[in-house]
Amino acid sequence: MKKIFLVHSILIVSLLLASCAMAATPTVTPTLTPMPAVHVMPPITEVAVTPLPTLTPTAVMTPTRGPTPTPLPEARIFVACESAKVVDVWQGFPARKVGEVKVGEYPHNISASNNGKYVATALRNDGTISVIDAAAIKEIARIPVGTTPHDLAWAPDDSLLYVTHEFQSYFSIIDTKTWKLLKHVDVKFAQHDIAISFDGSELWFTMNHYRGILVLDRETLKVKKEITGFANGSHDLTLIPERDEVFVTSSGFIETSSDANPFVLVFDTKTYKLKDSKPMGFYPFHSVKKFRDGFYLEPNLPTFWLSDRGFGGVIEIDIAERKVITQLKTGKSPFHMSAGPGGLIYVANHDDSTVSVVDTKKRVVVETIKVAKDPHGVVVVPAP
Repeated sequence: MKKIFLVHSILIVSLLLASCAMAATPTVTPTLTPMPAVHVMPPITEVAVTPLPTLTPTAVMTPTRGPTPTPLPEARIFVACESAKVVDVWQGFPARKVGEVKVGEYPHNISASNNGKYVATALRNDGTISVIDAAAIKEIARIPVGTTPHDLAWAPDDSLLYVTHEFQSYFSIIDTKTWKLLKHVDVKFAQHDIAISFDGSELWFTMNHYRGILVLDRETLKVKKEITGFANGSHDLTLIPERDEVFVTSSGFIETSSDANPFVLVFDTKTYKLKDSKPMGFYPFHSVKKFRDGFYLEPNLPTFWLSDRGFGGVIEIDIAERKVITQLKTGKSPFHMSAGPGGLIYVANHDDSTVSVVDTKKRVVVETIKVAKDPHGVVVVPAP
């Protein structure tokens, strides 16, 4: 019992001593780090907002590059369609048909007076020339001139109309005041195409059967120069007055594909000397000419365009470099061309019975017109 009491006493004493020791330990108060001062935002001042004006709705415009293009002048297109025996008449861009003139057998080349009032076409199998009032779209004269009339050109003052003959040694001159044959002028050679010098002093003829060129004084009708014996033939010619040059296409009639010839000859129009002979395209054919189908022909251009029958389109010729710089497909057997407003040219695609409209500034075909069968010649004048 004594031992138990002793142990119990010792435990009590130990607990008392531990409690006293804890009471003697001082209380630790933690030191707090003060918080930074809080930034107080100033009161918001209300600002009066001016309301936006009400917008008036406008038409939505299609985005364009550069300035808005100026509308083209209204033009009238006359197309000589051989098998259809008509002159098809269209107007505007895009083109719409406005008429048709029934003529004779095989209307071939076609030409417009320089004042744009009259259109004449050679009826190749009738031996006559049909004259059309361009405003009225009506035939006003049918003039007998002799067999196989082919090409036509108007005097600068429109007083005379010159007509070539493919199988006669003479060409015809028509008085446009009376619409009568004035005379035949014998030049010993059958002629194909004709051009008048820009100053009006000379008549230039190709003689495709005789492979040469004939130059006449327009006033006296005397031969100034006769150049024959071309190795590659002669078909049509393009006068470049700024350089005193003439470009002559070759080939003439084609019997077989081997007859097609790409060479273009360049002559000096003052000395009549050959300056160059170069291939240009596959089978270069016709160009736009002043006094025939060039009412809208722009002067002093660095290039000109030729139809290329072998290529099936048109080619652009750099005059100074004498080389092809552009080729555009238009259709099968492109023959004659005419200038239109705004740098357009109209190309008669004979075997497709279409006329292609080419923008020569953008170098792209912009329209194809389906016309009567077998178009050969085309000419463009201002619409009335």
